[in-house]
Amino acid sequence: MLLFLADAATDGSSAAAGGIVLLAILLLVFGFYWIPTIIALSRHTPNKWTVLVINLFLGWTFIGWVVALAMSFGTSQSPVTVVNVGPGYQSARFPTTASAAAPQMSPDGTHYWDGNAWRPAAGSQT
Repeated sequence: MLLFLADAATDGSSAAAGGIVLLAILLLVFGFYWIPTIIALSRHTPNKWTVLVINLFLGWTFIGWVVALAMSFGTSQSPVTVVNVGPGYQSARFPTTASAAAPQMSPDGTHYWDGNAWRPAAGSQT
């Protein structure tokens, strides 16, 4: 009788351990399945909702999952560099004080800025 009770106790604990292992495997597979969407959302990619839809409906196929993963790393926006040079800076190419009423002359006086490009000044030889 004691031997029977010991076997019943071990069977119950092994079934519980098997259930925990199965649950852990399912959670890992579920997490792995959503990696493309997690990456797209964390990187703020412009097509993050497209990645989510492809991952939801086609992620179960390996090709759909790979496409969603590739899209999650891509970007369609070019990087923008902003340079703040501070007050008093005047570019040699794009003067800040140019206006339609008074064209901006170059420091040497041979060219003027017409709002789009440097043009030779009247009487200059260039």
